Amino acid sequence: MQKHHVVAGRVSVFDFKFKAEMFYKTKGHLNTSKETIEGMFDSYFKRAWGNHEWGAEYRTEGFEEAYELLLKRIV
Repeated sequence: MQKHHVVAGRVSVFDFKFKAEMFYKTKGHLNTSKETIEGMFDSYFKRAWGNHEWGAEYRTEGFEEAYELLLKRIV
C-alpha cells in the first residue's frame, strides 16, 4: 500500500501524486500545470467524498503513464 499523505503536527498533507490521481479521476487527463492540480484538489476531494459512484477503480486506466509524462513536463 502506498502512503499518500504525511502528517505534520496536526495538519495532513497529501502528496502530489495523490493530488494528480484525484485530478485524473475527475477530469480524465493530466494536460495541465502543477499549480492547477494543486489548486483544484480541495474541490475535487470534496466532490469525491461520499460519492458512491466515484470508486477506487474509477478512471484509473492510463494514470501511471499520464503521471510519468506530467513529471517529465514539469521537471
